[in-house]
Amino acid sequence: VTFDITWPDWYLNVLSNLLVIEIDLPALMPFECISPGVNALHKLVLRTATPLAIVVALIVIQRVLLSLCSSKKKEGKAEVAVKDDAEPPTPPLSEFLANLCGTCAFYIIFLVYPSCSVQIFRYFICDDLNGLGESGASFMRVDLSVDCVSAEYRAFGAYALAMLVVWPIGVPVFYCLVLYFSRHELRRLRHLEAEAENLGHHIELWETGVNKVGRRIITKSA
Repeated sequence: VTFDITWPDWYLNVLSNLLVIEIDLPALMPFECISPGVNALHKLVLRTATPLAIVVALIVIQRVLLSLCSSKKKEGKAEVAVKDDAEPPTPPLSEFLANLCGTCAFYIIFLVYPSCSVQIFRYFICDDLNGLGESGASFMRVDLSVDCVSAEYRAFGAYALAMLVVWPIGVPVFYCLVLYFSRHELRRLRHLEAEAENLGHHIELWETGVNKVGRRIITKSA
C-alpha cells in the first residue's frame, strides 16, 4: 500500500536541508560499475550491512582498548602507591583511542540512520500493474527489474525485517536507553550548569559593585 501525498513546500525544504547531515556510504561506491547485476536487493544489503559492520568493528576495538586502559591504570595505581611523591599518571593513549572509536560509532549511526531507514522501507513498496491491458505483475518501485513475487525478492524478506528492527526501530530505542541510563550524569551536568550560571551572575554583580565603588573613590579623590 502506497500513498500519494502532496507535502507542503516548507516541509520539503526542511527535508532537503537535512540531507546535508545525511551520509550514504555505499552510495559513494560504484557498485554498478564493478558488477552490472547489482539491483535494489543487493543495494539493500550493502547500504544496511556496511555501516553496521563498521559500527560493530569500532565497538569491538573500543572494548579492547578499554580493557588495555584498565590494566594500565591498575599498574599506574600500584606504582603511585609505591611512590607517594610521584606525579599522577597521564591518561594512556588507549583511553583516547577508545573514546574516539565510541564517538565515531555514535556519529556514524546518527548520520547513516536516514539513508538506511529509507532503503529498508523501499523494499516493501511495490507497484502493481493491474490496469487495463496490464499483466498484473508487481515490481519494486525503486527498481523495476525486481519482481515482487519472485523467489529472489522473497529470499530477502527476512533480512529486510531484521534490518527494520535494527535500524528504524533499534536506533531510536538505543538512543532512548543511552539517555535513560545516563540520566543521573545528565542531571548532575544540569546542576553544574545552573551553578555555573549562578556563579557567573554573582561574579557579574561583584564586578559591577567593584566598578561602582571604584568610580565613587575616583570621584571623591578628584
